Amino acid sequence: MELFPVTPGRSRPMDSHKQRSRARGVLPRPLAAIPVHPSNWAEVLNALLIEHNHRHASKQKDVSFKTAHERREFLFRFFRAFNQRHLHLDPRSLGNRHVQSAVNVWLTRGLAAPTIQTYLSFLRAFADWIGKHGMVREAGFYISDPSRFRRSYVARTDKSWTARGVEPGALIARVSEYDRYAGAWLSVVSAFGLRVKEAQMLQPHRAVVPLPATELAKPAVEWYLHVHRGTKNKRPRYVPIDSDVKWRAINLAKALVESEEGHLGNPAYPSLHQGRHRFYNVMKRFGVTRRDLGVTPHGLRHQYAVDRYEHFSGAAAPVRGGTLTDPSTDTQARLALAGELGHSRKHITSAYLGPISRRGAPCGSSVEEEAL
Repeated sequence: MELFPVTPGRSRPMDSHKQRSRARGVLPRPLAAIPVHPSNWAEVLNALLIEHNHRHASKQKDVSFKTAHERREFLFRFFRAFNQRHLHLDPRSLGNRHVQSAVNVWLTRGLAAPTIQTYLSFLRAFADWIGKHGMVREAGFYISDPSRFRRSYVARTDKSWTARGVEPGALIARVSEYDRYAGAWLSVVSAFGLRVKEAQMLQPHRAVVPLPATELAKPAVEWYLHVHRGTKNKRPRYVPIDSDVKWRAINLAKALVESEEGHLGNPAYPSLHQGRHRFYNVMKRFGVTRRDLGVTPHGLRHQYAVDRYEHFSGAAAPVRGGTLTDPSTDTQARLALAGELGHSRKHITSAYLGPISRRGAPCGSSVEEEAL
């Protein structure tokens, strides 16, 4: 039974209003008027998606275009698989036996725990749509060995570029010769620990702000990079511009963007999706993938994190074999780093640095985190 959706992020999501209006245009009748029968599965699912797919599963807000698109793709593949195999399932009749069947297939196919948990979260949201709240359980309910689904958000290996033998400056220079915009993205990701989307949407002329504009309680320098466009959970932050490397990255970005309100997106690719698609194609060309060089653009954010931790603490990060055992120094360094990365809790830094230091315990000890 084929129960796998397309790879998340590979297809272009429609704008939510276009998606709903287009689907509404082909909907011949309301959900209540559609008889419960497997042959109507696509029509039923489309009606449910129109009504609910823009909503967050647990919060009073809308989801991103990407999430709505991936959830839609998954659910159509999921129910199509059942009905193509003559298992006759109207989406409104979804039950735990169907979920169990799907999990069995995913386990047989060797899907990773995070992937299965993502799929279950999609099904959990769908179950809420059809009034079956709480029906879809956590992954451990469906497998014989729940321990394999304990997710650890603590880095066990150094994911920075230098740890893989890749010198960031040299490779970024080569990329810049081929594509100035891709090179500029990598430069600001490397210099400031940005996410790729944040780099793409950065407005270099407006993002550089003086200290008085930040209203920071404990300022460190006179100038900061205001990162707020494209951030996770729309959480803004100020990253200190405290090195020549950072100023060079900013000046390079400004040289590419002519207008005050312009961002680092390549004007030859007008949509954000097209721009990122071009960027990752350039990355493949230069081997910036796990399969080729063993590094990704996000690895530069890891690079920034481990280097910055050493700057703040005076010791190497745990993933680099650091032996810092003073919890107060470790905490201060992690809190400073978390703020620069756009997080609010020191525990999140474990995903970049490794386990939190405990007095009397080696930094390499095992720690489990609930969420990143």
